Amino acid sequence: LLRQGRAAVPERQRSDDRLMRALMLNVPGAIYRSAWHAGHVVELISDEIERISGYLPSNFVASTRRTMLSIVHPDDRDGLVRAVEHAAERERAFAIEYRIVRADGDLRWVLDRGQVVPGAGGRLWVDGAMFDITERRAAEEALRRHEIEQARTEELRASRVRILEAADAARRRIERDLHDGAQQRLVLVSLTLKRAEARAKGTPAEEVVVEASEQLREGLAELRDL
Repeated sequence: LLRQGRAAVPERQRSDDRLMRALMLNVPGAIYRSAWHAGHVVELISDEIERISGYLPSNFVASTRRTMLSIVHPDDRDGLVRAVEHAAERERAFAIEYRIVRADGDLRWVLDRGQVVPGAGGRLWVDGAMFDITERRAAEEALRRHEIEQARTEELRASRVRILEAADAARRRIERDLHDGAQQRLVLVSLTLKRAEARAKGTPAEEVVVEASEQLREGLAELRDL
């Protein structure tokens, strides 16, 4: 399951390797050990890396060209390096999600969980496990898009309600202004014409006043309809 370089390694490290094999044999991810101090050269890696990355495990082991860092998407590489360095400074494990570029050019999301292991002479190893989480990320993205669309739909509905409420308020204001303003003034004019009509009865002005009163009545009727 695990591919390992031929270079001689200390007895303690060989013991650690055997322990890693025993403990992580059934982990559904790509188990790896990378020499962080030596250009990120991979010292051992499980066969699962082929399913995740499309590259054979042998492409990684003891290679300076194909490392765990080399398959990381360029935009995510600096973030991964910072996460590992931060974990090393604090002597804590790290867990980070990032994209890798497969051998066929396809992009996949992975979750990388690991631990920086210090060694003699300032050497640092990274023992980690890489899991393919592309489907989970796709489901989360679909859910996020759905929530955004739902929020937009709700905002549109609320906006329409606000527009209708504003229109109703404007109509009520116009009705009130017409009733309490123009209509009341015209009613007063109508009463004044009634008095003028009574006074003009039997005079040449009577016909004009009567005609004005009739036109005013028709105007008031139209105003009430409005």
